[in-house]
Parts: sequence; C-alpha cells; structure tokens
Amino acid sequence: METIWFIFPRAFAARRAAPLGIKKNELAYSSYRGYESKAESHVRPRWGNVPADKIDHIELQTWIQKELSATLANKTIKEIVSIIR
Repeated sequence: METIWFIFPRAFAARRAAPLGIKKNELAYSSYRGYESKAESHVRPRWGNVPADKIDHIELQTWIQKELSATLANKTIKEIVSIIR
C-alpha cells in the first residue's frame, strides 16, 4: 500500500519513496519546491505512516479545522489538502 509520499520522492527519500517524475515535470521548479515544503512541514508529521486510501474524510476535516485553520491562510490549506488528494 502506497503512502502519499510517492508524490515528492526527494523530500521523503528516507522513506524509500518510489520515484515520480510526473508532478515534478508538470510544475515549475519553484511550485514543486513549495508543495514539497508544505508536504514535509504539514502533511508528513500528521499523515506520514497512513496509506493514502486510509485517510478518513472526518479525520482530515478535523485536522484542517483544529490545526491548519488556526495558523494558515485558506490558499495554503487548499494547497496542503491537494497534496493528500
């Protein structure tokens, strides 16, 4: 079962993530680095060991409302959630 870390292999090389050039080739370098940073800073600490298909919608919404909304702008939250989807 793949976790969400296959999207950004460089940030999660320690997790032996499968390489994925698709996202990296679709985005500008700066955009890719921004998503990579958000994944490392916000997504990995909470969802690092959870397979992507096991992330519960209710748990995700609770995380957004209790943790992310308190300190982040809506645009940033949308970008973070798009990493998980």
